[in-house]
Amino acid sequence: MKLPRNLSLRTLLALTAIVALLALVAIGAYIFIVPAALISSNLASTFNASERTSHIRVLEETTKAESGEDASFWLNSGGWAHIEGDTIKTVTGSIPSVSYWRLRYRISNPLDTDNGYHPQNVFRLITTTKVRDSEETVYARILAVNESQSPNRNESNGILLMSRFVDGDNLYYAGIRVDGYAVIKRKRDGRYETLALSPLWTSPEAPYHRSLRPNLIPEGTWIGLKLTTRDRADGSVELSLYIDTSGVWELVTSARDHDPLPQEPLQAGIRSDFMDAEFKSFTVREWEGNGLTPPLPRTEMPANEPEA
Repeated sequence: MKLPRNLSLRTLLALTAIVALLALVAIGAYIFIVPAALISSNLASTFNASERTSHIRVLEETTKAESGEDASFWLNSGGWAHIEGDTIKTVTGSIPSVSYWRLRYRISNPLDTDNGYHPQNVFRLITTTKVRDSEETVYARILAVNESQSPNRNESNGILLMSRFVDGDNLYYAGIRVDGYAVIKRKRDGRYETLALSPLWTSPEAPYHRSLRPNLIPEGTWIGLKLTTRDRADGSVELSLYIDTSGVWELVTSARDHDPLPQEPLQAGIRSDFMDAEFKSFTVREWEGNGLTPPLPRTEMPANEPEA
């Protein structure tokens, strides 16, 4: 297009600004309205060749549970996850700068995802089924800790099981923190309250430090987590957290919530913060009378073979 020679500098600058604005709108439209088929194609290009096999499923993040394609899980946050058999693996390492989820998180949450390169920093996997009194079990292994500059990377991060999930602002958390503590928390209307906190891998000589010792949880080692959530006759909810590091479940902390969240069938799930991680044998069972259904045999602790 040929511009008139008598255009003023102010007019040229205004036209330049309009063109830049239209370009930004086009980029935004691509990021948020791009067809699902194109998203999947873009995602496939980011996988390592060794992972692109027919027996590995890819679960993509969706905004609502009913919009996902998986019958068992809803990935609420984290970009995508690989599922192979009973193993679930977060994104690992940095994703390509031009990938869909890098661009999406660059806009929606650049702070916690390192400008979109590490969506796994905010991994949230939710079950599609609902249970009331429940037992959740998973084996987890930390592959890498992502030392993000985000102020939200702190001692409270870790690997956690979720129960009574109403939404992202109302639920129970229980698990292990990077400062070496076991924790049980309630989140109501977006506000956290610690119900129990017990030391596991803490040491006065080598305490958690954001820069020097950013994680006290053993890395590269399978650790079992079990959370039971049960209503009690007095109207409270009892939460108990167990861990397995040697083939035996050990109760590490418990709490009674006398101001509980809704006591009704709700979702469960897994959360991890600022790390690459994998999970194995995640099960959720419901208490019926004095027993759990389905009655599963005890899951053996996975062997600590090197990461593939």
